[in-house]
Amino acid sequence: MFLRFRADKKTKRTAAEAHKNLLKEQTLQGLEQNLTRSEKAKTRQENMFERRELVEEMLKEGAHYNFPKIHFISHYAEQITKFGELGQYSTDISEAMHKGFKDAYHRSNKVDSTNQIITTYTRDHTFAMKDLTIAAWTRIREEGNATQGVRKQSLEGQTFLKLQWKLELETVSSLEDLERTFGIGGVKFAMRSFLIQEFRGTNSDALRLLDCKIRAYRCLEIPVPKLNGEGFVLHHVRCTGLGSFRGREKRNDWV
Repeated sequence: MFLRFRADKKTKRTAAEAHKNLLKEQTLQGLEQNLTRSEKAKTRQENMFERRELVEEMLKEGAHYNFPKIHFISHYAEQITKFGELGQYSTDISEAMHKGFKDAYHRSNKVDSTNQIITTYTRDHTFAMKDLTIAAWTRIREEGNATQGVRKQSLEGQTFLKLQWKLELETVSSLEDLERTFGIGGVKFAMRSFLIQEFRGTNSDALRLLDCKIRAYRCLEIPVPKLNGEGFVLHHVRCTGLGSFRGREKRNDWV
């Protein structure tokens, strides 16, 4: 957690200078002596230990713990007695923020990691925000409260969900037509399960809706409230199916 010796910069510079001077002195002494190879190796090792001991001794003499991280500890007992646990000193939140970047790095190819980390983290953050939005809308629906501003404003400022891109009745007029035209299987079965769930059991009147004529649309316009509460942002959920989208290849959107 801490350096072995917490000395000031001046002490560290003095110790470094002393180490440098001692090294010069030992080098000159080694040149003056006529030693064998083994004696030179032994002398070098002894000189290294001597330099290390000199530096450590100087750093220890100039070491102190008069710096904020240590000074604050002396006040902890008093503050805990007055204010309770010191949650503001917890590093859990800041440390947890590193997890997203570390996970993104492990998922990269370790070559061009910076751009990949940014892309991955941004994508994960975007999905997390969407999950929170969906959870908030689900909670509002379960509580039975209409979204503030939707169908609550004056007639001029009302905002509605809008169905767009209507299909002709000659093309699609029943659930069977929808399945056949777009190649989507299980639409009628999914609708039946939905009706049973909504009406809590098999309700013959509700299930008769499965055989009624339908109007099919390719787009749903959804007003999403802005975070600042001022107005809405319109999102368009599209169903392109097997057709091309804006003159390009098909996207197989089955929303």
